[in-house]
Amino acid sequence: MVDYGEKLCEAIGIVANGLLEDLKYDKTVLCTIIDDSKSSKGEYIVSNGSANFTAYGSSDYKKN
Repeated sequence: MVDYGEKLCEAIGIVANGLLEDLKYDKTVLCTIIDDSKSSKGEYIVSNGSANFTAYGSSDYKKN
């Protein structure tokens, strides 16, 4: 006998996994650092040319 509950759960799992795969995308944005006065805390004000953002990163980077 076919267990329809199990088949339904399998189908939902397949759909959910497909949707989660579609959500994975590169979140990298190229920006210029505008203000690094809080770099010791890992906080930077950056600009992508059209807007300014607060960006957070590691505070152990060396300034060029």
